[in-house]
Amino acid sequence: MSRSTALAEAVKDILNAIDFSMEFTAMRSYRASYTYKELKTLRVTVIAPIVEQRPFSRVGNIDDVSVHIIIQKQAKPADIDTVDALADFTEEIAEHFRGTRCRQWIWLETKIVVPYDPEDLTEGMVFTSVIEMRYQIAWKKV
Repeated sequence: MSRSTALAEAVKDILNAIDFSMEFTAMRSYRASYTYKELKTLRVTVIAPIVEQRPFSRVGNIDDVSVHIIIQKQAKPADIDTVDALADFTEEIAEHFRGTRCRQWIWLETKIVVPYDPEDLTEGMVFTSVIEMRYQIAWKKV
């Protein structure tokens, strides 16, 4: 399993192990694509789409890996209470990961986009937010 995939899998596992204010089961995927009917239920998808590599030494590299957590649910734009609750939920998840680190990776930054696509909320009545977290992974060439 690649380093970026392993990180995305770990983020998914952490999301599923914690009790957040809204109930969901996070899935790891390469795209967040659901039917309108499927979005009656809150969907949380974890994707690791970007890896930037640079040399660290003659025998090692550093990867900056971006992990996206995509939050989606049906919502009417006029239902401000639902949209506010989903926006708060997005920040709740992002806050949980702020400053996280382990032996394999170090948190660098988080960006939150709420709503990710205002047209999707207006025309498609789907709330989508994206949390982009960047982590640093150091590794040695074998």
